[in-house]
Amino acid sequence: MKFLARGLLVTTFFISSFQTYASPPDSVFSDLPPTIKIGVNRDNHNLLTWIDPKYFTQSSSRYNVLIVGMEALSGDWPQILNKVSAQADIFRKYRKYIHNKNLQKITVSYVPWLYSRTETNTKKSHSLTTHEFPPQGSFYSDEKNPEAHYLWRWIGMYAPDLVIVIDSKTKRSTKPMATLIQGSIKRLKEKPVIVKEKMIALEDALGLQAPCNTGRIPAIKIGSKNYDLELALKYLNEAIDLPKSPARIEIERRENQSSLKILEELAKVYGNELKSIHYIPSVSVIAKLRFLEITKSKEAALQYAESILRPFLTKKKSALSNRPNGSQIAGHLALAEYYRLRENPVALKLIKEAADQAWKNTNAAPTIFPFHSEMSDAIFMAAPLLSEAGTLIKENKYLKLSLSHIQSIQKMLLRKDGLYRHSPLDKSAWGRGNGFPALGLAWCLDRLPKGSEEFKWVSKSLTSHLEALAKHQDPMGPWHQVIDHQESYRELTSTCMITYAMIRGIRHGILNEKKYKPIIEKAWKAVKRRIGKNGELVDVCTGTGKQKSLRAYLDRKAILGKDARGGAMAFLLASEMLSWELEIKGRK
Repeated sequence: MKFLARGLLVTTFFISSFQTYASPPDSVFSDLPPTIKIGVNRDNHNLLTWIDPKYFTQSSSRYNVLIVGMEALSGDWPQILNKVSAQADIFRKYRKYIHNKNLQKITVSYVPWLYSRTETNTKKSHSLTTHEFPPQGSFYSDEKNPEAHYLWRWIGMYAPDLVIVIDSKTKRSTKPMATLIQGSIKRLKEKPVIVKEKMIALEDALGLQAPCNTGRIPAIKIGSKNYDLELALKYLNEAIDLPKSPARIEIERRENQSSLKILEELAKVYGNELKSIHYIPSVSVIAKLRFLEITKSKEAALQYAESILRPFLTKKKSALSNRPNGSQIAGHLALAEYYRLRENPVALKLIKEAADQAWKNTNAAPTIFPFHSEMSDAIFMAAPLLSEAGTLIKENKYLKLSLSHIQSIQKMLLRKDGLYRHSPLDKSAWGRGNGFPALGLAWCLDRLPKGSEEFKWVSKSLTSHLEALAKHQDPMGPWHQVIDHQESYRELTSTCMITYAMIRGIRHGILNEKKYKPIIEKAWKAVKRRIGKNGELVDVCTGTGKQKSLRAYLDRKAILGKDARGGAMAFLLASEMLSWELEIKGRK
């Protein structure tokens, strides 16, 4: 019977291999902590990790260990399944050992394998080698080695205190575990080295270069026999005053920062210029306006706004080009934000000119704003400005078009599960392709008359969308590059936009604060992890038009460093977080 059950399991898994992005069946890991997907390779196999549940509730004194299995898994799917099951057995033994020895000082998480290739693809793939770190090229779209990209940045965000690499080719160590571990810790005192061309083993790369620019991490390599690992874990649990890794120290610094501190850091880099009216720089300007008004005064915000908008208010620069687009229309939101501080007639005229683009080439009453390109982005690119125009100019036609525009995009792109596909070309629920509708609907709520038909309809639509999105939040807090594919990377801008919309929903009274506040807090923690010094960010999806497949969305470049788009959305969210925190404080 046991053989028969195993055969059925293999058969089921083999059949599933013909589907896209397969994972080993849950029954293989039913007695283990839930797995988290950390990536997907070129054969569409998910890369998994088991995270110790104590990691999420740990005290600051607990020592975090990440075990990485480096064995390459290749062959057909039944062969790979057998190897996966063997890896699961290894982790079961580790967990049993930890429990029996009552190792309370450490948490142990495990990436059971890194590489896997089915036989059909091994010839066109690279040779399976562990010496491929730090990964080079564009994250995460590398044709040969995406596994290394996913693992590298995952480690940077997870920020363990020690990485133990297990490789079956490594012989049992002749040195005491204490010597190996202490040696890896001491190496971090040496000057960091940027490795660009010669790629090296993971354990060496982590000691030389900081993944995600967080901090370096001690790492050792041992054989695949239990003996070495048990000695390592025993030493770690008994050692006194083991230092946190530089990566963890930096991550904890980021997590512990206040909203105000993050705003101050972002304000140094973003929102300091407006060369043209487009949504990215305009969102940063709006965030900075709000930041100055909250922390200084309305007058300080006005001085900043009039300084940065002066070229457009004096007509030295045109707010609209001869061939306008959605980004330019949304960029006019900065003028609306300014107009609410000071009723400048030039600003109002510019807002009206942008909103009136809907009627420029038609005599009929439009039902959708032009420049939508059949993309879900268009909800944000037009509806908020139309709502602004309707309330500021006091003409109902703008409000009606705002609503019919949203409805038209939803009819085209809203899926039955409550998520948006990005365009009619593919059903994928791209992360920012859902962030834009959430942000756009929330923005409309700020401007639509409460009690109006438009307000009621948008409230219901936003609530439904956020409920669908909440189901797909990653256990670590963010949302993904493709919302319902947790093997895709954890993406910053979509997380910022969705979180912002949730806060606005609570503040408008359409979302249950008790339900959504924990979701927001977890997301905000994930965002803070991804905001480094000098405005450097982690995993911002590059500009993305219509894509024709899920793979194309998975392969969009994830930016590491300063980025105007990512900075704008992080700045906007941080300003909203501070405002909300002050509101909550005022209630007490």
